[in-house]
Amino acid sequence: MNKKISVIVPIYNVEQYLDKCVESLVNQTYKNLEIILVDDGTKDKSGEMADLWSIKDERIKVIHKENGGLSDARNAGMKIATGEYITFVDSDDWINYKMYAILINNLEKYNADISVCAVKKVYKEDVVNEKQVVNKEEICVFTSEEALENLLDEGILKQTVWNKLYKREVIDGIYFEFGKIHEDEFWTYQIFGKCEKIVYTVEQLYYYLQRSGSIMDKPFSMSRLDALEARNNRLNYIKQKFPKLEIKAKKSLFFSCLYQYQLMLKCEKIVEQRKYEQVIKKYIEYVNFNKDEKNILSLKENIWINLVSVSLDFTCKLRNLIGVGV
Repeated sequence: MNKKISVIVPIYNVEQYLDKCVESLVNQTYKNLEIILVDDGTKDKSGEMADLWSIKDERIKVIHKENGGLSDARNAGMKIATGEYITFVDSDDWINYKMYAILINNLEKYNADISVCAVKKVYKEDVVNEKQVVNKEEICVFTSEEALENLLDEGILKQTVWNKLYKREVIDGIYFEFGKIHEDEFWTYQIFGKCEKIVYTVEQLYYYLQRSGSIMDKPFSMSRLDALEARNNRLNYIKQKFPKLEIKAKKSLFFSCLYQYQLMLKCEKIVEQRKYEQVIKKYIEYVNFNKDEKNILSLKENIWINLVSVSLDFTCKLRNLIGVGV
C-alpha cells in the first residue's frame, strides 16, 4: 500500500488564494494524502473556506487556533500528522498536480531522507501550463555534508521548507522556532544534518506566488535580525558536527550581517538605528576570521572584511552605492 503523506498548510488571511492552493492538493495524482489546514486565527473567511473543503474531501482535517504565527501553525500541524512522510505548503502558493508522485518516487528510488524539487516563481497574472513541466530526468543526490555545503554556497538547495518531502523520522521532535520571521533558517540546517541522503529534481513543481509590497517599504525592525541569529546558530552547529564547513558558515554569517545593514540603510523608516547596528556588530565580531582562514578566502572577500574592520557604516554605504549585496 502507498505510504501516507501529511501535507501541512498554515492559513492566515488568504481567502483570495486558498481555493487554488487546496485544489492543487486534492487533485494530486498521488492520492494517499492527509491534508491538514491550520487556521491560525485568520480574520477573513479562510477558516470557513477550510471547513467547507473538509466537507468536500475526507482527507482534509482542519485545526482552528488562536493566532501564533507561521511557526506555531506548522508545529500544530506536525503534532497531529499521521503520515509516514511530511510536507508543507504555504496557503498562497500551489503545486503541480504530479508533485507528490514525483517526489515520493525519487525519495524511494534513491533511498533518500528528503526529496526536493525546483521552484517556479509566479505572479498573479501568470498562466502556468503545468503539463509542460514534467518529464525532466536531471537528478542530483547529496550526502548530509554536501547538502549543507550547497546550502551555504547558496546553490540549488534552499532554506525553504515547502518544496520538500521529508521522511517523518528525520523531522520528528524538531519544531519551528516560535515567533521568528526567518523560521525556515532556524530549522532546515538541523534537518539536513540528520539526513544520510537528499535527492533533488530540476523539475519546477512548486509554484511560489510573488505578492506585491517590497520589503524596503516596511520599517526596519529587530525581527529582521532573526536571520542573523539563525545563521549564528547554524555556525555553532556546523562547528560541532561538520567542522570542514566552518569557514563557509562564518562567511555566510558575515555577509548576511552586511546585507542586513545595507537593508537598514535603504529603508526610509529607521527607528533606533544605533540598536540595530550594535546587534549586527556583535555577530560580525563573533565571526572573527583568523589569519589562516583569510588566506583561504578570495581577494574580494578579504577586501570587504578589511573595510568592515575600519567602518561598517562606510562599507555598507559603499556596497549600496556600487550595487553589491542588495
